[in-house]
Amino acid sequence: MQQYYKGIPVYGRSVVLSADSDGNVHALTANSTQIDNVDIKSEATQEDVDVSVKQYFDNEDAIIEKISEDRLSIYSLDLDEEPRLIYNISVVTEEGAFDVLIDAKTAEIVESYDAVRYVQKEFECKGQEGTQKFFAESNENV
Repeated sequence: MQQYYKGIPVYGRSVVLSADSDGNVHALTANSTQIDNVDIKSEATQEDVDVSVKQYFDNEDAIIEKISEDRLSIYSLDLDEEPRLIYNISVVTEEGAFDVLIDAKTAEIVESYDAVRYVQKEFECKGQEGTQKFFAESNENV
């Protein structure tokens, strides 16, 4: 289950339950976190985002996904900083495709990931307790 703050998904934060076919919970895994006092009003404009992305990638021809409310998330993975509102958008350059996290107030680039190297996989494992489904993520070189 995705973690939300005031209706906005919290990037990279979730709770996973493992249950049998009768609905009995066997395991709980969570990387959720307490989120308080995040201003959820975006201020960065599309022009601000375009300028920031083009400077970051040093590429005037970058194809930049349009910002919108459905691209908003709360970023809380940097433990040294307070959670903040971000846009999670796609950018394509001559070098490849990237998932880019942009501060929705300042248009500062928070993180960028090579979209080709970011993998999500769902798989099943069979064991003594039966079959369990798992979901794995990796942003390592694959």
